Amino acid sequence: MQWLLTTLFGTVSAAKVDLIHRALRKLGHVVAYALLSWLALRAARATAHEHSGNPARWKWRWAALALGLVLFTSSSDELLQSYSKERTGTYRDVALDCFGAILAQGVLLVAARRKR
Repeated sequence: MQWLLTTLFGTVSAAKVDLIHRALRKLGHVVAYALLSWLALRAARATAHEHSGNPARWKWRWAALALGLVLFTSSSDELLQSYSKERTGTYRDVALDCFGAILAQGVLLVAARRKR
């Protein structure tokens, strides 16, 4: 990564490279689990639409299912990482993952209300 930053911005200290690397990894947690949350809501909505014909765009029940899936997936992933010598599992990453999921659901709720 340092070669890319050096190519783009000139001389970059190792400390700055480390800071950027950490920030990108944490941003990856937020984005990945926001995407998982959005996809889970879409899956719940599609299943409900198949069974009831309900064209709703967002429901609390679907959001709760999506958030539960994110919490389970994130917790499981971090637990597995805690058993690895190369990785560490932390509750902070679970919190970041859940933040991303809640952020996605908030955006979806606002978008659904605007379409009404």
